[in-house]
Parts: sequence; C-alpha cells; structure tokens
Amino acid sequence: YNAPPQPLPFPRSARAQSAWDADGCWRECQSYCTSDLNRCIYQAEQGICLVYGDACDRYCQRTCRTRGGPLLPLD
Repeated sequence: YNAPPQPLPFPRSARAQSAWDADGCWRECQSYCTSDLNRCIYQAEQGICLVYGDACDRYCQRTCRTRGGPLLPLD
C-alpha cells in the first residue's frame, strides 16, 4: 500500500505532533535494540545482554527526547 499520506481532518496540536513524531523515533530505535539483543542472547550470558538492553533503552530515550518524547521518563 503506497498511497500518499492523507491530511488529517483535524490538525494535531504542536504537542500532539511532537509525541507522534517521537513514537516513530522510539519504534525505530527499539527495533534496533531488539535485533541486537536477540543476537546477544545467543552469543553471550543473559546478564550481559540485559545490561546492554537497558543501556540501549536509555540511549533511545535520550535520543527521542529531542523530538518530544518518550512521554514517560525512565531516568
């Protein structure tokens, strides 16, 4: 399905648009973290992988904050 995006019937507020944009950032970053975590589980001990996963989550949070999110602080 390659249709162009349709305009919204009611435009989002600046805050809502910021949260919407941050979700895209969060999903992309989390998919990257998850793929690396899956590889880590097969190659290293579980404890090491959990530490890596937590660090990657914090990185995603800091990176996506510049786009207005995530909505819940994890620091």
